[in-house]
Amino acid sequence: MKKLLAKILNTVFDTRFTPVILLLLCLLSYGIFIPSTGFFIDDWYFMWFKHFFGALQFPAYYGVDRPFQGFFYPVASFILAGSESPIVWGLFAVILRWFCTLALWGTLKTLWPKSNLQNSLVAILAAVFPGFTQHWFVIQYSYYYACLAFFFLSNTLMIKAIREPKKFWIYYPLSIMLGFYSMTSEFFFGLELIRPIILYIEFKRIDQTFGKLIVSIIKYWGAFLVAFIGFAIWRFLFVTGVNHQVVITNAFLLNPFGTMLSILRSLFQSVIDSVINAWAYLFNFSNYPQKGAVSILIPSVMAAVFVSLSIWLLLSRRKKTVESPMRIYSWRREGLLLSIASLIFAGIPFLVAGLKIDYLGFNNRFLLAYLFGSCLLIVLIFDFIFSWTRSGVLPSILRASGLLVCTLLVAVAVGYQISNANFYKNVWIRQKELFWQLDWRIPGLQPGTTLFTNSPDSEGDMYSGNALTAQLDWTYSSGVINRQVDYQFIILDSGQGKLIESLDKNVPIYIDFRTYVFRGNTSQSIYVNLPTLGCLRILDQNLNPPETVIWNFNFFQPTQKTRNILASTALTDLNLILNEKISQNRPPLQILGNEISHTWCYFFEKAELARQFGEYEKVISLLDEATSKGYTPLVDTEWYPFIDAFARTGDWQNAELITTRLASRDDATLHLGLCYLWQKLAKDFTDSNSPRNTTEIINTILECIK
Repeated sequence: MKKLLAKILNTVFDTRFTPVILLLLCLLSYGIFIPSTGFFIDDWYFMWFKHFFGALQFPAYYGVDRPFQGFFYPVASFILAGSESPIVWGLFAVILRWFCTLALWGTLKTLWPKSNLQNSLVAILAAVFPGFTQHWFVIQYSYYYACLAFFFLSNTLMIKAIREPKKFWIYYPLSIMLGFYSMTSEFFFGLELIRPIILYIEFKRIDQTFGKLIVSIIKYWGAFLVAFIGFAIWRFLFVTGVNHQVVITNAFLLNPFGTMLSILRSLFQSVIDSVINAWAYLFNFSNYPQKGAVSILIPSVMAAVFVSLSIWLLLSRRKKTVESPMRIYSWRREGLLLSIASLIFAGIPFLVAGLKIDYLGFNNRFLLAYLFGSCLLIVLIFDFIFSWTRSGVLPSILRASGLLVCTLLVAVAVGYQISNANFYKNVWIRQKELFWQLDWRIPGLQPGTTLFTNSPDSEGDMYSGNALTAQLDWTYSSGVINRQVDYQFIILDSGQGKLIESLDKNVPIYIDFRTYVFRGNTSQSIYVNLPTLGCLRILDQNLNPPETVIWNFNFFQPTQKTRNILASTALTDLNLILNEKISQNRPPLQILGNEISHTWCYFFEKAELARQFGEYEKVISLLDEATSKGYTPLVDTEWYPFIDAFARTGDWQNAELITTRLASRDDATLHLGLCYLWQKLAKDFTDSNSPRNTTEIINTILECIK
């Protein structure tokens, strides 16, 4: 029994246990909130496309620009048994993230078999790399994780092919295939240029002359170089129908010196962002929730990771043999060369497309290509400062201190990723609320309708028109015939806005998005307001003019966004909204889950729908039911339909009572809305049944400007 226990302990407290440590870190960092999150942005229309067209159509979907990416999703869909569940895809993304770090560890072990501690630390840092925070686009980035893993596997197989000639024709062709597939993702295209440096490190250890060294590198890199050049020519010269065009050529022609200076500045900044800023940002306490259960969970997990990982790293070193100074020097020199080269080459695909690389915001997705170089360089810095490879009492104390500092960095990074996951959880809650509110407000929708909106003031980056279109068609369309979709959602203040010729009446709308098209007309459209506070609203120039709903709406000095809102609400045709479903579809429950609780917004959306169809008694009934359950308007402008309904059913006393209470609010938007509402009531009831106090409310209580 003692021998078995000793064997287990020796296995656990050994760097060979690294794969398990990596898996645990990935599960803690990205797995806790999987049941509480769904799909975001691109993932929505990936899954919609798969549902309506089938996974085997993805090669056609990506055929115009990324043909090899199209083959990943049918395979992934087959592995996941065709699942459309965010939980299943979330787990799949975590496994691929783990597989990616495992492949990185394998490459390091193959290249530096005696540097066990350093190899493990690089992989551990890579598992929680804070420069990349968009893991939660699980469908999209599962592909990029796989490609990065293929890149590392390709290099491992290449080294094995050199060292094991008998298996050369197994390892080498497979290495070429994996490397080529990885570079076609474009994200990791630049990393391919570190391959000759890996070959240099490998052959430099053999006593070769300079000429033989160069010949050996060219010999083994030649096939990869041909693939690299071939893909570059195809991508840069022949592909035009893509989101990110090559702009560097024109920039050089116009201003070669300025362009070169800009490139060098961008390269330097991207290195600083990936090696320093992204890691330092972990210690910005504003990144973490200040209250609630998650504010307790995060420090608890941090402490557990710090203690556990510290014990494991310290005990896994107890049998460490002292390396020769020459071997230590070689590892540092080779690692420094490889890390710097990786950080420089990683940015090539983004720089040629004129894309900004940043550790903050949506553009930190590009830092995924910097993961390897950043983590390797940080371990090199720690190794140099804390002298992990020396022997003696003082070096041992220094070494232990260095391991504790490194472990602290990992623990905080785990907490940061959990905090980031909590952000996506909250975004998903809000998105689900808006999706269900849309379904409550619009039970049915005439085919051919375009929905216009603008990005919400907060979380604007978390919405895209294509994603909203997928949700819209999934909810209201019975199917897709001849690749033509029934509905289109357009965010006017995004790049989509350029697809609309003008917001005048009767302007044709034609959208051609990869493998499907939409044909509509501006006169067949509805404006949807996605608020930061309150419930979703349909805006028009009759029931809900935008200046009476959107807080602080400045129509005296209109911006382009304001002009777009005014123009699109003027186009809104409420007759396109049907009071019953024309399709058996509903919001896809396999993604959204069961219908959310009927709180205030449910009653409000149903009241707005009833008001649209003149069912004023129903509006009042919905208010009574809501208030009986303790629900009241989230924002004051949500009182409009109920004031209107009270007045139109003859209960002018309640209409006046609510209005008088609201009139004291210091809110220009609310004041304008109340004036608009009562002036419209006065106009509609001018013949015989307008009460005496209508004019008094308009002129005295509200003091409306005529």
